[in-house]
Amino acid sequence: MARQAEGGKLAGMRSTVVFAVIDLEREVLAWVHSGDSRAYLFRGGAIVARTTDHSLVQQMVAGGMLDEEGARLHPQRNMLLSALGSIEEAPDIAVSDRMRLLPGDVLLLCSDGVWEPLGDECLVDTLHASRTPSQWTELLDAQIKANAKPGHDNYTALTLWVIEDADDDLTRLLPENVASTTDT
Repeated sequence: MARQAEGGKLAGMRSTVVFAVIDLEREVLAWVHSGDSRAYLFRGGAIVARTTDHSLVQQMVAGGMLDEEGARLHPQRNMLLSALGSIEEAPDIAVSDRMRLLPGDVLLLCSDGVWEPLGDECLVDTLHASRTPSQWTELLDAQIKANAKPGHDNYTALTLWVIEDADDDLTRLLPENVASTTDT
């Protein structure tokens, strides 16, 4: 907002946000978002939950005037109805219900620069073609570069895979009773 006050090109600057909160003990998650950055929950390789964009075209989808594919390609797809940084009014912040996390679930948090050039079908297809989270993000990156229009939006993606088996390639939280040690 301070940069907006400087005027010029930055006067209309806004930002979208998406984040997830995970309760490891209860094995549940909830997400929060504003704008058109999205959270996806995949189970069994299919999308079982997704945030709803705060955009003009999302309202058109809700009203039956567009389908999801039409919304993804619509020329006004980036006209946001809510985002962070509005001086006039507070953003609409959507908070999900708690959702159960199961082994095999996959969570994707991403900006519109990911889902817009790819679509949900490509997200599912690349997930099916991946054996690890890093392989999936590499596939997403390659697909974005191959499918995005010149001068496309920047993009960010974060993935979380819920696993049962130990695997040295993955990051895990340490149990609370484990003390940290360092070699000197």
